[in-house]
Amino acid sequence: MTSKREEFSIRLQNEDDTPYYFPGDKIKGQVILDLKKTIDVQHISINFSGCIEACGDKIMLIDKTDLLALPKKGKKYTTFNTGQKHEFDFEFMIPSNKKLPSYFTSIPKVGRISYTLTAVHKKPMLKLSHTLSSITKQLKILDQIDILSLDYCRPIQLNNDIGFINGNKLAQWSLKISKSAFIRGW
Repeated sequence: MTSKREEFSIRLQNEDDTPYYFPGDKIKGQVILDLKKTIDVQHISINFSGCIEACGDKIMLIDKTDLLALPKKGKKYTTFNTGQKHEFDFEFMIPSNKKLPSYFTSIPKVGRISYTLTAVHKKPMLKLSHTLSSITKQLKILDQIDILSLDYCRPIQLNNDIGFINGNKLAQWSLKISKSAFIRGW
């Protein structure tokens, strides 16, 4: 049996070649309807959102929505028949003027930064027709750090004593870093 996710899906352009996105990049793709049953569509919305969740609080970083599959002029909805495959293009620009933090999901139930695309099928009111579940696709957005910028050209120097026995130092370590930026590995 075919699941609803296969009937209704999100496909990103260059998904295999570009697993990460950066500020200024465009997220392009299609919402795909590959129907097993006839369906009435008032519209399909695609939402690009990003949020920080920590200790029960939620802060929205970005929240943009586009409407796809709108009915033709003068109609209230469109009927898509069984066996037809339809693709609806979308495009979102990741703002470069906002300091969006990198996605982060390493601490379950404590904190995370997530970016998602969510597609929702809106069917006409008072119409008995097949309904599709909403679908979500996680995005990996990384902040871009230019280690040559003046913000990161400050050296760091740290010193610390390690271990004491009867008030005497056993060792001391010293760390000197010429630049203070880092980016998580891939």
